[in-house]
Amino acid sequence: MKEKEGVLSKEDKLFKSLKDRSLLQQLDCTQYRQVYIVGDIHGCYSELRKLLNEINFDYKNDLLVSVGDIIDRGTENIACLKLLNKPWFKMVLGNHDEAAYAAVTLGGSKHLFWQQKIGGSWFERLSKNKQKQAVKLIERFADIPLVLELNFAHYKIIVCHADYPLNYYNPKDIKRFGTKSIDKILFNRSRVFSEDYTVIKGADYFVHGHTPLQSPVLKGNRFYLDTGVFNTHNLTLLKVDNTKNKPYTYPMPYIIDKSRFPSMFVWGMLFVLILVVGVFLFDVL
Repeated sequence: MKEKEGVLSKEDKLFKSLKDRSLLQQLDCTQYRQVYIVGDIHGCYSELRKLLNEINFDYKNDLLVSVGDIIDRGTENIACLKLLNKPWFKMVLGNHDEAAYAAVTLGGSKHLFWQQKIGGSWFERLSKNKQKQAVKLIERFADIPLVLELNFAHYKIIVCHADYPLNYYNPKDIKRFGTKSIDKILFNRSRVFSEDYTVIKGADYFVHGHTPLQSPVLKGNRFYLDTGVFNTHNLTLLKVDNTKNKPYTYPMPYIIDKSRFPSMFVWGMLFVLILVVGVFLFDVL
C-alpha cells in the first residue's frame, strides 16, 4: 500500500482496528454545567491550560471535548496524552492520533511515516521509560471514537476531526462507514477550502478541526476550530451550554463566511425586479 496521508486499505490491519472500535459515541451533555469544544491541541499543553484558566474551567462540572490531533507538532505530547486519564476530557480520533496508533501497533513503515512525515519525531527524543509511558497512552486511541454526538437540552452537535462524510446525519449510517467515509472524517479539506456552504441535516451543528485557519470559521452549520496553535500559540474553544443561546467561539469571534449571503449581483437583480414591478403597477394604476 502506498504510504499517503488519507489512504486506508481494507486489507490493512489498522482499518480492521478502526472498524472494530465503536465508531460513534453519544453523550448526554445536560449533566454538565458547560461544554467546551477545543480545536487541534497538537502537543501544546501549556496553551491549553492557559486558555482553561482564562475561562475559569470547572474541572468538576464542565466538559472539554477535543476535535482530535492532541499530539505532534508541539513539545508537550505526553502531557496532552495524559488528558485521556481525565474524567472531564473527551475526544474524537484525529489523523495524527491515528498515525501514532498505527506506528506503535504496526511499526515498520507506519512508524517511519509518523516520525518523518507528520510530526512524530518527538517520540524518538524521549527516554526509554518515557517512550513506554507514551506507548501505553497511545494504545488507548483504540477506544477513541471517530464521531461524537453531543446532546444538549436544545442542541445536537456532531464532532469529528476533518469533515462529516455525508450531507445528513443518522447514527445508524455510521456503523456502515467504509474506507472512503473514514478517510473523509480523518483527512478531508475540500469543504473548508471550497464554495461549499452546505447545512448538514440531522443535527444543529457540526464541529471540525484539521485545517489550520487564521480565525475559526462557520460555513453553513459547520464550525472549523483549528487555528494552528503550534505556530500561532492560539487555541480556539467553542462554548456550548444548555440554554437556547447559540454556541460561540473563544477567544476570537468566528467568521461567518460572506459567501453564505446573496452576492451583489443577486441583490442587484432583485432591485431591478422590484423596480420593474413598481413601474408596471404605477402604469396600471
